[in-house]
Order: sequence, then structure tokens, then C-alpha cells
Amino acid sequence: MNNISILSGADIGGSCYLLELYGTRILFDCGVRPGSAYTDHTDIPSPETVDAIFVSHAHLDHMGAIAYTAAVCKNAGIYLTEQTKEFVRYQLAATIAEYIGADTDDLRFHNRILCELIMNRIQTVQYREKASFQSMNGQKCNFSLFHAGHVPGAAMVYMQIKDKTVLYTGDFAAYDTYLTYPYSLPHGIKPDIMILCGTHAKNPEYEVYSQNALSRVANRMYSALSRNSRFVVPVSQLTKGLEILAMLEEMISSNEFPKSLLYLEPNLWELARYYERSSDTFRLPDYIKPLKEWKYDNRVTTPTIVFEHTGYNTKNYPNYTKINSDFTLHADYQDLVDLIFQMNPSQVYVVHAADGEEGLINERLNPNLKRMIYTENQAVYEII
Repeated sequence: MNNISILSGADIGGSCYLLELYGTRILFDCGVRPGSAYTDHTDIPSPETVDAIFVSHAHLDHMGAIAYTAAVCKNAGIYLTEQTKEFVRYQLAATIAEYIGADTDDLRFHNRILCELIMNRIQTVQYREKASFQSMNGQKCNFSLFHAGHVPGAAMVYMQIKDKTVLYTGDFAAYDTYLTYPYSLPHGIKPDIMILCGTHAKNPEYEVYSQNALSRVANRMYSALSRNSRFVVPVSQLTKGLEILAMLEEMISSNEFPKSLLYLEPNLWELARYYERSSDTFRLPDYIKPLKEWKYDNRVTTPTIVFEHTGYNTKNYPNYTKINSDFTLHADYQDLVDLIFQMNPSQVYVVHAADGEEGLINERLNPNLKRMIYTENQAVYEII
């Protein structure tokens, strides 16, 4: 039977979807819910028979359980882009550090061994590369990864097994961010089945351009400057820390924000250095430094911003103002409608959807769309 099982992530958090087509079993993402430890995971039925795991991008709600998933799906190939692989490496180390405790020698050893075990399993695929794998039952699956926007390295997965074509979007964005550009799909992509990460699928009034979520982080800092010039920015998602960093660097360079000293926790620092090496546009100016160079000094008058992980010890930063750094960079409602019109699939399974109205269900979409389903956790849907 051909079907899709929503193991977790019909709503926001813990994305994990199992597609079964002609005996081939494919897992899309392996995330944890916000605030959960990296040891939390979704139970996967018969994990030893999973043929492939695709990780769309390096956010915890899409890859936070990769250690467990790789261990139990011991026969599965793991596919993602090179940037996502490196982002996963640093994000995993940061998450383990946060939940285990202080940065001890034992922790560093644990991080290194766990990361190496996972990294050695990963097969990186370039955008638009034509790739394939053979399932355990001998079935060939052809696939390609396409740029998804949202964060660097993020990918949509397009595949064909026999007469069925499938597009899994992961999170995507249709606009430029400080770090990346809009999603890009080539002409000729015609999925029969779309598994759509529709964050705002139930919220027809949501328009990303009117929300401008990232700028609100800067506004919080502006507001706090009148009371204090020392900030701690806790970041659980390293890519979000990198996005804030890029925004501040641009604002400081254009004199829209006062010259500041920025200190980065170890994994964010390493991630930023990697991204500097792999990017044509991102550079670390001399006022951005690793956290090991930070020292508490009441006499310093230059605004000081410390990027820490969310489990940091607040006693280390007396008189520092905590800044809420949460924001999202997802496709808005109209972007979802446009993508469905462009792709013209016959079936759409909406996952990763925030609570709201029945937006896409009520939308007048392409007449070729036979059915659209807002999925539910732990439900199994037969593919027509």
C-alpha cells in the first residue's frame, strides 16, 4: 500500500513524515519539539527497513533527533546539502552542550564521537544534482534537491519512484533574507504528491512583509539601549543567531545601530567562521569575537552584545538585559497558494501548520487538485 504516515509535525515542531511508495520507505526530517532535549524523538515503525532519510534544513524541529534516527534507521542513507551538514554539525554540538551541562572534557569527547558517527553516514547532494538510491527491495528512486530559501542550505526534495512524483517542501521562503535568497524550482517540476510545510496555511491574513519578524529583534535592542547597553541574546537555533548577527553587522556598517562589541558562544562562533569561508558576501568584522574573549567590565561604555545558548548561567551576566531573539522566516499564505498553482499537484498533504482558520481548504485552487488534507499527528493517509 502507498501511504504517508505523519509520525509527528502535523503542527509546528517535531517534523517527521514517513512516505511508503511501492515498498520503498522514506523519512522526511527527524525533528524535536521546541524546548525538548536532543534525546527526544519520534518512534519510527520498523526503522531498520527505512531506505532513506532526507533532512530539509538545520533547525531543531526538523533535525534535532538526527542522532537517534540515524542509530535506529541503521540501513538508511542520509541525504542533505553540504551547508546543512555543516550547520547540523554545530547545531548538534550546541544542543548537546545545553542539555548535558558545562563544557567539560567529557562533553567535548561525547560531542565529537556523536557528531563523527552521524557525519560519516551523511551523503551530501548539490542543488539540482540528479541523484538516486536503490531501496532494499531493489526499487530505484531518482531525486534532486532544490533551493528552499528560509536558511542557508535548506532544500526541497523532489523524487520519482515508478510512476509517482513527490515534492517535500520542508520550510521555505519566497523572499530574500540577510543570509539567503528565495526558493527556486526549475520549470517542468510536476509532482503528483506534495507534502507541504504550510506554517501559515491556516492563516489567510498573514503577510510576511507586513510582519517583518526579524526587525522586531532589532527594535527590542533599540528600546533596551535607552535603559542599558549590555545585552544577552540566547539562541537555541544557531542559524537564527547567524541571521541576527548578519542583520546587526549590516546595521552597524550603515550607522543604523551604534558600534558594538559582539561576542559569540563557541558553536555559533565556529558556525559563523564556516559560513564566512563558504559565503561570497558574509564577513566577520573585528568587533565580532569569540565568547572566550569576553570579560565583565563595568567601565566599558561601548554597547556589548553576548550571544549565548539558551541554557546559559544568568549569574555570569550581571546587569545584562536579556533580549528575546525568536522570529520566523517562512513563506506566508499567498506564497503557499502561489506554489500550489505553480506545481499543480493532484494531492497536497499539509504539515507543519500553525493553528488558525481553514485557509487553504477554502481557497479556490487548481481544478486538477483532487484533494487537500490538513494532516493530523499519528495519522496514516493512503496515496491515491
